[in-house]
Amino acid sequence: EVSSSGFLPEGMAVPEVFLQFSSKASRLPGYDLYVAREGRTIVGAGGCESSEGVTLLFGTSVKPAWRGRGIQQALIAARLERGRERGSRLAVINSGPGIPTERNATRLGFGIV
Repeated sequence: EVSSSGFLPEGMAVPEVFLQFSSKASRLPGYDLYVAREGRTIVGAGGCESSEGVTLLFGTSVKPAWRGRGIQQALIAARLERGRERGSRLAVINSGPGIPTERNATRLGFGIV
């Protein structure tokens, strides 16, 4: 739910189809899902898929009250490390222009294509 929440208006329930996709992805080979916690509270989440030397980072969201604390950058860094462990030499993030994802990706060395 946390991973999908950032792509919806604040307070909107996560559609069942999003939850089904996440559940299926968690069981696929090459997919890894991550959560960021503050104590026992999940405050951010995101996933990645690695195959054929490429890691795709997807579905990253941080709960509004926890934004601006470096959580998204930490999730990006953890998934990049996982991609390296899986043999990837290239990583991809799909982001809209001018949003926090673009800024955080740029800070971590991604270029705009």
